[in-house]
Amino acid sequence: MMKLVYRGASYEQTPSHIEVEDLGLMGNYRGHELHFHQAKRQGVGLHDIQLHYRGAAYTAHVGN
Repeated sequence: MMKLVYRGASYEQTPSHIEVEDLGLMGNYRGHELHFHQAKRQGVGLHDIQLHYRGAAYTAHVGN
């Protein structure tokens, strides 16, 4: 859980975990070895979230 503050408004955010798979590709950048990964597609259904912007509350539909 991260406690964050933006322009005086405090809020907490829980970082989400994303599963990744190795693509088997490698490279070098400035002498450092790179491994390329791709996010696995996870079945996320549509859902509504309650948001606030400048004091106005509204509902957003998010998902695939």
